[in-house]
Amino acid sequence: MSPFNSIFALSSLGIVLGILLLIQRSSVLVPVQVKYVTIEGLRGYLAFFVFLHHATFWYVYLHTGKWAVPDSDLYIQLGKISVVVFFMITGFLFFLKLSESREKPIHWPAFFVSRFFRLAPLYVFTMLVMIGIVAVRSDFTLRESPSLIATEIIQWLGFSIYGIPNINGVENTFLITAGVTWSLVYEWLFYFSLPLIGIVFYRTRVNPVLFFILLGIVVSIFYNNLIFNYYLLTFLAGGLAVYLIRIPRLVALASSQPASFVILGCLTLLVYPFKGNDSMEIVCTTIVFTSIAAGNSLWGILKATTSRLLGQVTYSIYLLHGIVLYTVFMFVIGEEKAQQLGVIEFWLVVIGASILLIAVSFLSYRYIEQPGTRVAAKINGRFFLSAKMASLRMYNFTEKKNTFFEKIIHGLRRISPGISFLFLV
Repeated sequence: MSPFNSIFALSSLGIVLGILLLIQRSSVLVPVQVKYVTIEGLRGYLAFFVFLHHATFWYVYLHTGKWAVPDSDLYIQLGKISVVVFFMITGFLFFLKLSESREKPIHWPAFFVSRFFRLAPLYVFTMLVMIGIVAVRSDFTLRESPSLIATEIIQWLGFSIYGIPNINGVENTFLITAGVTWSLVYEWLFYFSLPLIGIVFYRTRVNPVLFFILLGIVVSIFYNNLIFNYYLLTFLAGGLAVYLIRIPRLVALASSQPASFVILGCLTLLVYPFKGNDSMEIVCTTIVFTSIAAGNSLWGILKATTSRLLGQVTYSIYLLHGIVLYTVFMFVIGEEKAQQLGVIEFWLVVIGASILLIAVSFLSYRYIEQPGTRVAAKINGRFFLSAKMASLRMYNFTEKKNTFFEKIIHGLRRISPGISFLFLV
């Protein structure tokens, strides 16, 4: 039997959902209330699909010594398309915030505090675990100078924006996290771009100093990563969905039963005929995502409590699954024994790892992610949002007429249709 048979993915997912069903019935955990329930339900599946995607990478690595894509369109696309949809979700949620900014002005310092404490605590924890594993793999000895090791760690701690080097001479350090941190570069690039997009297209308020600081950061990220590619367009596709779901007839159509079959058809096309065709992948994925954002729950699956519970721990699943796989194959089983595993044995190990991953993810959500969110709320409440009206006046550059900064923004707004055209092309 092929190690990349779809039955293994279905079995792993089925067992995880069964465990979540038991958790649901025990009332130990209750899903949080969110505005877009179908999107919340979708997120968890996306993260788990990335886990399965990297599990097949591990099969290839154990048998060839190379971290390479599996010989399977399905498992390749499980990872690639899941990340594309993650970016669309980010684009959707924050373009939505921008579109409402005239009625609900955005306090940008508070926004960045919230984003930082939403992502950083678990990321730092992941880095600490990774550094601990590096120490074990290097037998707790310094193979490089302390200053070089410190530089390498700092690069990793910067959300991988400035690289993911090997640490202390341990080859393929990125395998410990399955290399998932690359997507956070795009996330932060988008966050830093939001105020710039806002002042040009939505007339949001931004302090001139903050504007130029963010512009410098965005240019720096581009310069160090050269990442102007189709992944950036996925954020815009998410922004497009914001406007599409405001069309009543489209919402009625997208949330209908026939639309569910259209979604399945698009997903099938993504796996086979359109694999590798970036343009058609974005078109099909946009159709799927917009339909789900409009309320299509795929016959109730995405609104189910089990799906919402899985969605609740998405970030933990995504960030920690590499560490779980690495620990299981390299330490629990051992690399030599793992290389001798048969197909069935390998997938039984993966299923066991998936159960461990879900348990770890709920713990990290409870004890790392949630406290981080509360810290952000306290900081914002104390330093920013308690003086909201005053801060809005302070950051309202539109009250200062004929300034040099305002002339720059006015010019950008005049050429914004052309900018939009270039992005769409």
